[in-house]
Amino acid sequence: MSRIFGTDGVRGIANTELTSELAYNLGRAGAFVLTEGTHKPKILVAKDTRISGDMLEAALVAGILSVGAEAVILGVVPTPAVAHLTRKYGADAGVMISASHNPVEYNGIKFFDNRGYKLSDELEDKIQKTIEDGFVGVPSPIGKDLGKCHFEADGINKYMEHAKSTIATELTGLKVALDCANGAAYEVAVNAFKSLGAEVHVINNTPDGTNINENCGSTHPKALMEYVVREKCDVGFAFDGDADRCLAVDEKGNLINGDFILTICAKALKEKGQLKDDTLVVTVMSNLGLDIACKAEEIRTFKTKVGDRYVLEEMLKDGYVLGGEQSGHIIFLNHNTTGDGLVTALKVAEVIKEKNKTLSELASIMKELPQVLVNAKVPNHKKNIYLEDEEVVEAIKAVEDFPYYKSVGYGGLPNEEMEVELDAAYMDGNTLSIGAVAAIKDFANPVSIARRLSKEKVNNILVGEGAEKFAHKEGFERKNMLTDRAKIHYRNRVKEVREQEIKPYAGHDTVGIVCLDQQGKMTSATSTSGLFMKKKGRVGDSPIAGSGFYVDSSVGGASATGLGEDLMKGCISYEIVRLMAEGMHPQAACEKAVNQLDHRLKERRGHAGDLSLIAMNNKGEWGVATNIEGFSFAVATENQEPIVYLTKNKDGKCIHEVASQEWLDHYMKTRMAPLEEK
Repeated sequence: MSRIFGTDGVRGIANTELTSELAYNLGRAGAFVLTEGTHKPKILVAKDTRISGDMLEAALVAGILSVGAEAVILGVVPTPAVAHLTRKYGADAGVMISASHNPVEYNGIKFFDNRGYKLSDELEDKIQKTIEDGFVGVPSPIGKDLGKCHFEADGINKYMEHAKSTIATELTGLKVALDCANGAAYEVAVNAFKSLGAEVHVINNTPDGTNINENCGSTHPKALMEYVVREKCDVGFAFDGDADRCLAVDEKGNLINGDFILTICAKALKEKGQLKDDTLVVTVMSNLGLDIACKAEEIRTFKTKVGDRYVLEEMLKDGYVLGGEQSGHIIFLNHNTTGDGLVTALKVAEVIKEKNKTLSELASIMKELPQVLVNAKVPNHKKNIYLEDEEVVEAIKAVEDFPYYKSVGYGGLPNEEMEVELDAAYMDGNTLSIGAVAAIKDFANPVSIARRLSKEKVNNILVGEGAEKFAHKEGFERKNMLTDRAKIHYRNRVKEVREQEIKPYAGHDTVGIVCLDQQGKMTSATSTSGLFMKKKGRVGDSPIAGSGFYVDSSVGGASATGLGEDLMKGCISYEIVRLMAEGMHPQAACEKAVNQLDHRLKERRGHAGDLSLIAMNNKGEWGVATNIEGFSFAVATENQEPIVYLTKNKDGKCIHEVASQEWLDHYMKTRMAPLEEK
């Protein structure tokens, strides 16, 4: 059996991958492992609103009772409520049945220990081994020794009162819009804000078992952004299905993500003397703008691997009180042991009231910088900023998940049949292992699939249906990657090119990373949706080793973006690495390779497509070259704060200039501007 626990519990399609049998086994094994030696242990069980929750709850509880443990059923409550109530009730463990932000067909099972913390990998592995070993040594009591269950109806109210107690002000006069994602926050969030005096307006709070996260909540904030403006609200908050994350919307309808929220709250806590060591804990994928804003406020940022569990680990080590992720998983450690969407929303509302400022004014503390192509040198571990191969993938995933990057992942521009087909690749510079997928549909993060393929001895590059079958078998997340925004782009372009030959989309992007870690290991990864309105099944340079990417830890690495058909004609990423192996500096190698290919194509046929390359050698020296005007990229090094650059080719030499704030603002504004059909 492959590992059944992922980054956040056990997840899969309910009744297919996550079956009643598996839920029973998890309940039985989990109850035994987490309460071994405890007399009549007590385990809390809760769920979100998805229809499969009843089925899985019944099976899970049966497993818990089968080892003689008591099951306390909380009903529909947010995930952070389980963490809090496990401590409050003195329970031995807590279990949440939820697939968080995923579509209704998915569900998940997540355990908390008696302190309300997510389980370590070691404990999860112990639970799985208990199942695999056939429950050897696990008791099967009979008669009076069997476990009982009872329903705790007041648990949700106790959690609500706890959440309210985290702020020191009433919210009277504040007009608040809530998007409850038809999930676990649909009652408690509304009641909490109303009882604190806020004027509450609500959307997506009528769960029917099948509409959780459906075009709503924190993963689809557009409806809330429009609603806040239309109803003239002061602020809006969007939760996900289990309400462990929260994003905000300002009075102008702008999305305020987790990085902004963290910066706002860190400043507020620092001013009160409540921010331990003036330190904010974030992940390596926090926006570059957060670093700049925190530095200006004399707030230190401590960076971890991607994942709220790693944020929490670092917070606990030194007692830091605030940490989180761009996605809206925010941990206020003085109040809860996990991301808490309701507490986050209340904390932001508190700052608005106390400062007597609009959310847009508060959010102006930070400017979000574009992160398109990243070249990173890892610093000294004492500085706690590092990227390993896993973090390279997570960095790519963050871009894949952002719907406004039109040529990458979710929201990527479709092919001529209005389907989103994705290409991605991963390469390990130590082993030269490569994994790639091409023309894959309906999977959320193709770069993760590519990395998994790199571990195989053969069958490292899969396309179309073959890639999809592999991804499904390995349990990767299914997702419809075609957004409403992409559909508008498509329909507008159809009108523009009607009766014309389809051309590559202007502004085409690929996300590509070259990374060097503290041990000298180098990795590279890419992801793209390719050319706008491309032919079905078209494959560009991004998943092709030597063209879209190449890395060798003994030399360096490179990654490409532009017109793939032309980039492949020069095997240009490999060529740059070859030139670096001959002793050439990355900048000189990039310029030579780009200029030569550009010249060769123009000489042979009169024109060349877009060619842009980033590169880094094993010393951490970097270079960028392009044949277009204003190519943008970001650099983070040991001795340099993350900076966004623009580069242009002038007489064969590439000139890099730091992007102005005006350019950065315009970049994000144009990316996220509302669209209308022409």
